[in-house]
Amino acid sequence: MNTAMEHTTHLHDAIIIGSGAGGAPVAWELCKNGWDVVMLEQGQILRPASPPAILEKYYTAQGFTISVNGGNTIVLAGSAVGGTTAINSGTCLRPLKECLAEWDEQTRMGFSDGLLDPFFPKVEKQLGVCVPDRSLLSRSATKFNEGMQKLRGEQTFILPRNAPGCTAKGLCCFCCPTKAKQSTDLSYLPEAVENGLQLLIGTKAIAIKENTDHVHVRTDKNGVQQDLRARNLIISAGALNTPGILKKNRIGTSYGKAGDHLRIHPANKVFAHFPGLKHGPGGIPQGTGYRPKELPRITLEGIHTPQSMTGPIIAAAGHRFNWWMKHHDDMASFGLMVRDRGHGKVRQYGNFPTLRYRIHKDDAKDVVEGLKLIARTFFAAGAERVLLPFVGPNEIEFEHADQLNSIDAAKIKGTDIILSGFHPQGTAGIGRVVDGDLKVFGSQRTYVCDASVLPNSPGVNPQVAIMAFAHRLAEKLMKQ
Repeated sequence: MNTAMEHTTHLHDAIIIGSGAGGAPVAWELCKNGWDVVMLEQGQILRPASPPAILEKYYTAQGFTISVNGGNTIVLAGSAVGGTTAINSGTCLRPLKECLAEWDEQTRMGFSDGLLDPFFPKVEKQLGVCVPDRSLLSRSATKFNEGMQKLRGEQTFILPRNAPGCTAKGLCCFCCPTKAKQSTDLSYLPEAVENGLQLLIGTKAIAIKENTDHVHVRTDKNGVQQDLRARNLIISAGALNTPGILKKNRIGTSYGKAGDHLRIHPANKVFAHFPGLKHGPGGIPQGTGYRPKELPRITLEGIHTPQSMTGPIIAAAGHRFNWWMKHHDDMASFGLMVRDRGHGKVRQYGNFPTLRYRIHKDDAKDVVEGLKLIARTFFAAGAERVLLPFVGPNEIEFEHADQLNSIDAAKIKGTDIILSGFHPQGTAGIGRVVDGDLKVFGSQRTYVCDASVLPNSPGVNPQVAIMAFAHRLAEKLMKQ
């Protein structure tokens, strides 16, 4: 490392790398209590544009972080002020009790006894978490709920969200046009800046050196470098990027383990044709959920995307692609995610994370059974045909629920399922890379606070859990 870094004299209380679910609440708490904090965010402020343009500019690797060891798995994360919170669906759920019990088995920290409970209400208040009215749901969600009532006599549940003023424009993942969704760029960072946070946008940490009494960070913004010093460093770059920072700078004693144990919540969805549906672009895209008792690791969640973003999955239809795209406005969709048993790895090559992830065979089986349930639910609601996200020799288009009986979940390979992963996590987990206070093993001044520290899956969309960890970390730092 260039010794010019040693010439920096000003000593900040903390430097935070990343402005998402982990970094922003820490900054908010510390600045509110008078700390001198600098935040580095390599992304830009999210601004309205077409969905393809949003994907290109504000998603990590332009939305093409793909597993390189077989299969059809794309993992999505944000690269903007607000991190992934700026481009997620806004769903806000606390970790499942059974998942907290699994965390305790691994860490012995007492999550099941309420370790994070004091921080959940604070997160939910700051985000304005509320349960939207059913009138705001998309027509996809309405059709799925109708089918579930007919098929099982049950209702889907409404997903709580951080959008108290939602008007259901249907663009949660592509820049909410009304700014109703309270991502961290709207809920945490403005107040932190008012309280003194120095937010350096478009700025990347290119070198880190920890000394006995401080940490040096060299930054780069459009070729202009700057040296910073602080008593504490919090790395909140996300589960895809944090491991690369730890490894490149050899931080602590366990950096060699960083990037392992990647989990992603493999996800996909079913399309259904309802003649005359006239779906339109509006409605909360991810507004409802359902947990089938026979598939305890599966959660069904609504998802509807703009036509311009639907093509890559509809491509599974092959020669029927044009037909499905032509009937997009008469098409409903509903998705699922699985609490994955397997795990993979993330490695940094150049400026981009590269994944090695192959879905566990039992997860693949659960996914197929979940897709069949969604398809049956749509048929119960009156769908004329459904399209399943398979490739290879498998049948993908069905015109009657009875035809789904021909699908043998045990015979469909994981590599034949088109998958997305929306929740990368666990790549610097508690007990593996960081301790229970999120301090990097072997370090005195460097912490990690993002999805990478999760010991295992929270069983739900993870942003509330990450934010609770962030508030807890800030509290620990202020007590030092």
